[in-house]
Amino acid sequence: MEVLFCDSAKGSAPYNQDICGSNGTIYWVMDGATALYDSRFTNDDVHYAMTVLNQALRDVDTTLPLNTILRSAIQMASQRITAVHPDFFTADPWQLPTFALCLCSITPASTNQSLLRYAILGDCFIDICPPAGAPQTYSDARFTQISQQNKERIAALDKNSPHYQSSALAIYQDARKTLNTPSGYWIGSFDERGLDHMITGEASVQPGTHIALYSDGVMKDITGDSLFDYYGGQVAPVLAHLTERITHGGSGAQEVLKKQDDASAIVLRVEPSSHG
Repeated sequence: MEVLFCDSAKGSAPYNQDICGSNGTIYWVMDGATALYDSRFTNDDVHYAMTVLNQALRDVDTTLPLNTILRSAIQMASQRITAVHPDFFTADPWQLPTFALCLCSITPASTNQSLLRYAILGDCFIDICPPAGAPQTYSDARFTQISQQNKERIAALDKNSPHYQSSALAIYQDARKTLNTPSGYWIGSFDERGLDHMITGEASVQPGTHIALYSDGVMKDITGDSLFDYYGGQVAPVLAHLTERITHGGSGAQEVLKKQDDASAIVLRVEPSSHG
């Protein structure tokens, strides 16, 4: 496996709430949800919790199944956080850090095939672009629905009202209170409640296949269904886009509560395996 790109950049907020990285055959991008309540223990509790989780993912045993790896990392991160801040998680679930995620493992299956296993929750995405054929995107369409509902409610507000920002915040807070409930949406959290509802699966990939994992800060920068789809399945313009958007800090997605969103991405190329 060759890593062609792996980087994360903060948006206009003071701290980056995205994480990305790899550990052995495991790769991940996660997007900490924008804080809707004041931080209680650090300058930015979401950034802090995601940073601890990122390190836990680097320390976890990657020989375990993908779901177990994620749960083990979350439990490890929770223990490390509460060792420093015992009351960190003593609040209502919607007031605590949550995160969207895409996570995958890639292991050799034969000389000409590798097996991709993936898990997705919230607005993170995985593209698979074979050497020949159209790109395929894996995502969580359920989250798109609640995101669209929020946008429609905010679009109906009077932008000239002195209460516009507070009204928009209230809309997001109302939606956040439905997290990890059947009537709301499923998302990553340190109590692991949403993990049973991840979008999971596997796919065979051949040498020369490109795989991209990315947060919505990348997706909202473009039009179309996915990053690779937008660039016609060509890796060179994808890498150029990511370099400009993330590494060089180009303009990004515009949000009501964040003028520019954080953005993170990993791009991989599947290499021939010695498995035989």
